[in-house]
Amino acid sequence: MKRYNTAEPYFPKKDIKFILKEFKSILEGKGLLSMGKFVKKFEDLFSLYIGSKFSIATSSCTTALETILMSIGLEKNDEVIIPSQTFIATASCIIRLNAKPVIIDTNSQFLINFEEIKKNISKKTKAVIIVHFAGLIHEDIFKIKRYLKNKNIVLIEDAAHALGASFKGVKSGNFGDAAAFSFYSTKIATTGEGGMITTNNRKIFEKCDSIRKRGLNIKSNVEIFNNLGSNFRMSEVQALLGITQLNHIDEFVEHRNNIAETYNSELESFIKKNIFCP
Repeated sequence: MKRYNTAEPYFPKKDIKFILKEFKSILEGKGLLSMGKFVKKFEDLFSLYIGSKFSIATSSCTTALETILMSIGLEKNDEVIIPSQTFIATASCIIRLNAKPVIIDTNSQFLINFEEIKKNISKKTKAVIIVHFAGLIHEDIFKIKRYLKNKNIVLIEDAAHALGASFKGVKSGNFGDAAAFSFYSTKIATTGEGGMITTNNRKIFEKCDSIRKRGLNIKSNVEIFNNLGSNFRMSEVQALLGITQLNHIDEFVEHRNNIAETYNSELESFIKKNIFCP
């Protein structure tokens, strides 16, 4: 039986040469394996690409989501509204913090249902996580944002699928109070494992930056821990991969769109014949 891989890595020869050169330099003691210059460079380039003020590299999208939830003070008995069409990490990071995920229906595009958000908001609602499923951005995203802001409810983007996606000139990662991206092997860009938090809110940025560094006081010149955090950092090697991947985001998105168009074209005759209908 033949085995098919779901995500084979793709790095152009020029990028491989750069990665190997810089990694060799690190292994020769001329750089750091962790907490060096490449993570910071990756964060800066990521912010530049999507247009956010701040980016914070993490060990995964799951830890990115958990860090954001910790930064807004999610506590026991708080509720977070999430769509039914999502990955388990969207719910598990809420449960890990002893809060309650409120799972609601999606619309015909498998995106969170705005009317269901309104119906399920309670006095315990702390946040709503909107998932850009398959890179799709909700047509009511600005209405949702205004509605939640008026209720003092935090809007978080699960943008694991949505790097490079935009709506009305705004790139994903800039709609909510904070967003989480994934660099797992199947995603638009990959670092093997890894994630990124983006935000335009300095307070959230400083709290998230501290939490991913075990609660380190990022304003202090000495090692002082003033928050409860964990080790959610990204390594320098992962950042090296990410830096090169950023150069090809638009190319990768175009390639995936071409594949989707091929599927649509080839399957159109089956859809017309109601092959997939019960």
